[in-house]
This record gives sequence, C-alpha cells and structure tokens, in this order.
Amino acid sequence: MLDPEPSYTINEFCRLERICRQTYYNLKRAGIGPDEILVGTHPRITAEARRRWHQKRERAAAERHLQSRTR
Repeated sequence: MLDPEPSYTINEFCRLERICRQTYYNLKRAGIGPDEILVGTHPRITAEARRRWHQKRERAAAERHLQSRTR
C-alpha cells in the first residue's frame, strides 16, 4: 500500500525543519541528511524518510549526551 502522506521538495523540507538549503546540503555531504527519492529528476523527501531522519538525529544526540557525561 502506498503511503498517503506527502513527500517534500528540498525547499519544503528546509522550511519545515527551519534550516537553510546550505545546511541541508552540508548535512547530505556529511552523510547525515534524509533519504531522498527521485520523482522524474526531482529529489523528494517522503514523510517516512523525514521521520527516520528525526529518529537518527535524536539517537545521535542522545549518544553524544551520554558520551559527554562519561568523560
């Protein structure tokens, strides 16, 4: 079954996350940006990819927090 939720353009994603496009591309370059799909030649971020990205970023933040407490 297809996901009835929307997918987002990079601009829409950036607006939702309150980040600039440069930050988005910096995250992608660092390997920590959201997964993208192509619709024709246009990259899109699905709602599920956005959720996974949030979960990964939350886990990374929690790990950094734990590491800083054990030093």
